[in-house]
Amino acid sequence: MDLILEGIKKAFWLLVSLDPEVLGITLLSIKVSGSATLISLFIGISVGASVALTRFPG
Repeated sequence: MDLILEGIKKAFWLLVSLDPEVLGITLLSIKVSGSATLISLFIGISVGASVALTRFPG
């Protein structure tokens, strides 16, 4: 149990101390997730509009 608490304390300290490596990793994660969200947004809107506006048998 002490090992888990020590890990949580160290992780919290790295976030609070604004460690450059942690900040770089965090910014990269935000860029990747933001890009994925935008790509899926454009694909989803395009497919949704196509399905809504196109007549198809059925």
